[in-house]
Amino acid sequence: MTASRAAATLPYRTAVVDQSGHGDFKTVQSAIDSVPSNNTNWVSIQINAGTYREKVVIPKEKPFIILKGRGRRRTKIVWDDHTSIECPTFMSLADNIIVKGLGFVLEIKSKQNSYNYGGSSENELLPAVAAEVSGDKTSFYGCGFSGVQDTLWDNAGRHYFKRCTIEGAVDFIFGNAQSIYEECAIRVVKGGFITAQARETADSPSGFVFKGCTVSGVGLSYLGRPWRPYARVLFFKSNFSQVVDPRGWDPWNLSDQPGADTSNRVSWEKKLSVDVWEKMTSMSFINEDGWLQRQPY
Repeated sequence: MTASRAAATLPYRTAVVDQSGHGDFKTVQSAIDSVPSNNTNWVSIQINAGTYREKVVIPKEKPFIILKGRGRRRTKIVWDDHTSIECPTFMSLADNIIVKGLGFVLEIKSKQNSYNYGGSSENELLPAVAAEVSGDKTSFYGCGFSGVQDTLWDNAGRHYFKRCTIEGAVDFIFGNAQSIYEECAIRVVKGGFITAQARETADSPSGFVFKGCTVSGVGLSYLGRPWRPYARVLFFKSNFSQVVDPRGWDPWNLSDQPGADTSNRVSWEKKLSVDVWEKMTSMSFINEDGWLQRQPY
């Protein structure tokens, strides 16, 4: 039996995190630290409601971890580091990770991302990453990512985001991962760019696909800008409000709402062939080997 199939075998060990001391651990990081290195069995970490003021790292040698919160508004992981994009509130480096019902917030001065929020005149916008995801076969369900610039660093690997909320202003979903965002709420807090995808070569499998998502908020925002030469972003059957700049990237004419009008799109946008968008919008874009089905939901 392969390690991945062995890891999917139930039941799995469960640990509880509770700030008041009514669990096995008081911090999320201490619960993660308790997982044996190079483990091959799923470990479920249930995180009770509360605001956990800590930086959380899942190191590469600790795969097969499930983090379960009580909802993205009730269970939050919060920190205030804005030194660089490499200082996120939450960093996931391991393969085979599942995260449910958690909020990730970059917080400064006791206000959600107040250093950057709204681009106040006394503060310049700086990278302030709420979460970095760099491991393969990672899924998020019902999570929230809150920031302004560089909120979610979707860095590398195959990832699935389902019914998550992501908010920001400048390049707030960025990276070189191969990801599907399904039924997610994309919220613009200030005019800017939603995505900055970093596909390096024409044969790279990476790209961001937004399926059945909503884009709303304040200001006027582009769908994205290319961080690297072969950047690839597709919005499919998604609802755009008027927050989307008419010159934004092509949503393949399958979206509705005012911002989906493609008549004023920039001249350099690329129209995808039917074969390409059918492949990208299929779950096989990230799940050709069936890893999602092997994860305990």
